Amino acid sequence: MAGEFLDLINDSDLDESDRQVLVHAYRFLNGECTPHFASRSVLLMGNTGIGKTYLAERLLSSCPGWKVVVAGASRLKGKDVIRCVTIKEVVAAVKSTGNVAVLIDDLDYVMEKKDFDYVFSDKKELMELLEELKMRTDAFLIVTVNNDSLDPELFDRFDARIEAGLPSDSEKKRFLTAMYSSFVPAELLEKLTALSIGYNFRDIAEITRTAYRFGNSEVTGASVSKALASYRPGGLRGFDIKRNIRLRFADMVGNQHIKNKLRRLIAAAKKPDLAGELGLKRHNMLLFTGPNGTGKTAMAKAFAGELDYPLISVDADILYSSMGPYNSLKRVFKIASRYRESVVVFDEADKTLGRARFEDDNTIVGALNRVAEGFENSEKAIIILIANNEDRLGSGVEDRFTKISFDYPESDDRADFFGRKIAKATKVLDGSIGSYELAMATEGKSFREMEKLWEEIIQSYLETNERVGSEKFSRIVAELWKGERPLMMFG
Repeated sequence: MAGEFLDLINDSDLDESDRQVLVHAYRFLNGECTPHFASRSVLLMGNTGIGKTYLAERLLSSCPGWKVVVAGASRLKGKDVIRCVTIKEVVAAVKSTGNVAVLIDDLDYVMEKKDFDYVFSDKKELMELLEELKMRTDAFLIVTVNNDSLDPELFDRFDARIEAGLPSDSEKKRFLTAMYSSFVPAELLEKLTALSIGYNFRDIAEITRTAYRFGNSEVTGASVSKALASYRPGGLRGFDIKRNIRLRFADMVGNQHIKNKLRRLIAAAKKPDLAGELGLKRHNMLLFTGPNGTGKTAMAKAFAGELDYPLISVDADILYSSMGPYNSLKRVFKIASRYRESVVVFDEADKTLGRARFEDDNTIVGALNRVAEGFENSEKAIIILIANNEDRLGSGVEDRFTKISFDYPESDDRADFFGRKIAKATKVLDGSIGSYELAMATEGKSFREMEKLWEEIIQSYLETNERVGSEKFSRIVAELWKGERPLMMFG
């Protein structure tokens, strides 16, 4: 059991300093470390489902000879375990017990809250417990808490504060092997481990059960793929996720210079070690800017398709939730850190995050700059802001993000666009209209407007079952763009 705990710590994604805190806590509880050099009150923070409780329980289970006081969600059992309900009971048990280790699992489960803060009496009891530990060398405390739940006054009183991350691949593999190796082939457990980036232990367990259901009471390669495609991790509630994207650059008309630039970023993303050795800085914060309808959103989707990454679209409502702009953006960037091999898109970012014309950088833009600090890292997701009016985002955003500019398609690109449409619907036009005429008629138009024109042509053909010629085409154009300057198509 002892060796297993140390293996668990060494295989984790914790920072080296945090690993040493837990290693020396283990050594202290086993009499191998003087109390003066051990952190004897440890706060273990992180999102739900990442294994905080499991880690704390394994630590205390690997250290016999101590009385263990448990309060909260943990179901740790044993002859030396004393269960408490309130923080007041915990303090009383510690004061009356020697050689005692305390686990408070999920502080919100134990302490009462009022108006988003712990009631004064419970805060006072916890502070008393922390002071008790400072005076004693035969007591130890580990507390688990969900992120952003603890106020600074209590936070600063713990000896060590550890931000627990998501399980590493080795932790996931160990978990899956222990739970499902009797039922699932090893190669499929490997697949689940490799493709469940950003998933916590609860997600991993549920996606395995989902694969079992899809496979008609059997986990197969096909059912694992289907489960991975359909399952939405708990941390992505409120986000639109698209997986297995089929759109590629070859499907996109025009913007060749943009595709070339994105291909270089793709090469860096797919060979991070080599890129690092060569000193290439991977740009994983991009700003797609340009007029409405010029293909920015579609290009972001094709970019994700080329990378074979899922596309995570951020709903603007999230940024205006009760969390406030800073915490909302902080959550989004945490998602981008968690789901590393993904593309996270803010569409219409100038409307969601932007400012009015000539206005100073607003609160949300300032928050974006703060949470983006230090985000550029090869192990994190690619974030794309999509904006029609870049001026509304402020200079700070433009400086931090790699800018990629879109414009209205050139005549050759418009001809290519309509040529592809015509090739799939050869019966729609008569000989008087072709891709060149359609391109001439859409000068200064966006891809979205070109798509509308083509839809009108198709609708006309379906209504009359007659091919569209130059006369009918002129009427369609005039009706579609009423009030605009007449287009000289034929000279």
